[in-house]
Amino acid sequence: MKIFENLKKNEFIINLIPLFLGTSSAQVILLFTSPILTRIFSPENFGLFIIYQSILSVLLVIASMRFELAIMLPKKDSDSLSLFFLSFFIVLILSLFLFLSLIIIFLIIELKNFEAFFFLVPGLFLAGFYQIFVNWNNRKSNFRIIAFANLAQTFFISFSQIILGLLGYLSQGLIIGSLIGSSFSIFIFIRRKIFSLSNILKKINLNSLLKNATDFREFPLFSLPGALINSVSLQAPVFWISTFFGQATTGFYGLALRVVYLPIILLSTPVFQVTYKKISDLDNHRPEEIRPYIFNKILALFLFTIPFPIIFIFFSEDIFSFVFGYEWIKAGEYSKYLVFLAYIKFCVSPAMAVFNLKRNIKSGALWQFFYFVSLCIFLMFLYFNSASMEIFLVAIVIHEFCQNLILILLTYIRTSYSLDKHEF
Repeated sequence: MKIFENLKKNEFIINLIPLFLGTSSAQVILLFTSPILTRIFSPENFGLFIIYQSILSVLLVIASMRFELAIMLPKKDSDSLSLFFLSFFIVLILSLFLFLSLIIIFLIIELKNFEAFFFLVPGLFLAGFYQIFVNWNNRKSNFRIIAFANLAQTFFISFSQIILGLLGYLSQGLIIGSLIGSSFSIFIFIRRKIFSLSNILKKINLNSLLKNATDFREFPLFSLPGALINSVSLQAPVFWISTFFGQATTGFYGLALRVVYLPIILLSTPVFQVTYKKISDLDNHRPEEIRPYIFNKILALFLFTIPFPIIFIFFSEDIFSFVFGYEWIKAGEYSKYLVFLAYIKFCVSPAMAVFNLKRNIKSGALWQFFYFVSLCIFLMFLYFNSASMEIFLVAIVIHEFCQNLILILLTYIRTSYSLDKHEF
């Protein structure tokens, strides 16, 4: 009974539970709908969708110039509100700029399936707006709202994709379905009436926007370049595979990633959100507690998730063949390698929250730049040696392991604390 009483008093567990339930429910939906989708859409269809998602992921980094992360940090809600509006205006402007750029590219260059990439415009706007709302609700500790929005997004994405596929929209059905789901997630936030139109017009203050843009300029100046490099690095395997191995292989790779990340995502996003909230509070009051807090979380995640890579090593091909159809057995072969990629990223995810603190942004950007450079060297080496797909997968796992060891060391250094100087 004492254990349960202690759990009830544990702030991390209390905040984690609604996010975990929302995320786990969303992943259960993916688990049951993915076998349906793989029997409707071909590996080539999935390949196009994976390429679309990869480009969108890179664009999303610059969607609000990283000011959405700063929403968590001010002591006053009025400053956070200014950052909210500033982020929204930037997302709107960049979405319009992207639309004009795609029109120009479309008129100059003829590319296969290029019309599908016009969906990047609403995709960027919706995803950018979503992450702004997530950070605002994270600041307000509205974890249940975040969880419900995530659940609604996944449900309507999966449902829409199945319906569109059955109706014959195979080439772009997966993309359109993702936009429909994103729209419903935004609706979940807006219906809470956190901001009415009249309140928005009253609270927008140009001087406050400019002041906070200046106060948190480290985010676009240092966090943005590093995060952009990091995002390109994360998506580089997709671009590499689609270029040298084709769209179908990209589809196999994409499905393998979706499955190996399935159990990991159950906790990774909630853990990061709760961790970022906690260390933001500690940074303002008890910064000396950040290091033990972060490393305790890393160790716990490492021990808790050990069974996942073991299961995939021995049973992945049988699982993929049975669940998704024999056509997707190649994705099962890829998952034996990619499960370690997911495992490493998940275990070190709490450390990433440290580099969203204002004082650590430059260090995080430096690591991300080094990660990008080393990955480019890896890819060049593989290219000149005509590496097979299997060798490619082994190489990116080794690279991920080495780089995250460096990240852990850097986290240890940047979480040292001086009582006299009150700085890291």
